[in-house]
Amino acid sequence: MAVRVSLSLFSVLAFAAMLMPEARGQYPNKPVHIVVPFPAGGGLDAVMRIIQPRLAEQLGKAIIIENKGGAAGIIGTTHASRAAPDGYTLLAVFDSHVINPHLYKEAPDIDAFDAVTMMVSLPLVLVANASFPANTVGQILALAKAKAGRLTYGSTGPGAPQHLGVLLLSLSHRERIDMIHVPFKGGAPLVQAMLSNEVDFTFTFPSGVLPHISAGKLKAIAVGGRQRMAQLPDVPTVAETIPGFELMSWLGIVAPKGVPAAVSDRIQRAVRQALTASEAQQRLTVMGYMVNASTPEEFSAFMKTESERLGKVIRDFGVKVE
Repeated sequence: MAVRVSLSLFSVLAFAAMLMPEARGQYPNKPVHIVVPFPAGGGLDAVMRIIQPRLAEQLGKAIIIENKGGAAGIIGTTHASRAAPDGYTLLAVFDSHVINPHLYKEAPDIDAFDAVTMMVSLPLVLVANASFPANTVGQILALAKAKAGRLTYGSTGPGAPQHLGVLLLSLSHRERIDMIHVPFKGGAPLVQAMLSNEVDFTFTFPSGVLPHISAGKLKAIAVGGRQRMAQLPDVPTVAETIPGFELMSWLGIVAPKGVPAAVSDRIQRAVRQALTASEAQQRLTVMGYMVNASTPEEFSAFMKTESERLGKVIRDFGVKVE
């Protein structure tokens, strides 16, 4: 009798498992929430809303974007890290995802999440006011060395991609170059400071400066990607002067640690389809983005490498947030 009860219980459990949507490959069976850990209107939010309709179409369920900004993205990131690893709560991320754990004790580590896909990437552009005397990367470094402690560069805050980009640039010399870092509260004030010649140069995102470059108010000195930008074909890459240099911004999706591989793969395929739809591609290209749609394995390896690379810069230069 005991054997029969055990077998019957086993049969019931097995049958129940077969009925689970994920077991039948029917994920999702309810709306999927994507947490954007920044306020609406930013670059990460914009990309998510571009692909939202097609992503919902691909998954067959509503995609709900939740903006949970605050504390440099830590509030939303922490919220997502505590969600069930079932694929129904995802987190949209960008560069700060691998930078914050090196700056803030309360920031969840990247190991608290499983990588799903890197959606898009774009190179940062090294720009200066039109009156700035240097016109090449080599000239900037020579000028910075000659005017040690007097050249200024801007960023959106300590540890921001613009800040770390200039630190990476200075590492190209055997001796560190002393320059003055001037942080601003956002990309718009930074660009305005460049236009009014308050700072000498900066790395920044293309969308905010391309119109000013075209108008001759700012000049593009180099781009941080491995290849030249289609929008700036005559502007060299930094790597043409400093081999191996790369400074890219990227946007991706991660899930709470432990999400089933089949679910992660399903999301990645759906995101890839949404990103490569013609209307999405057109809008993303105008914004300067390149579609990656990487696999979970590729994205995981990339984030680990970036975390190690940028974490070392933060430690070596003693970068601290105020």
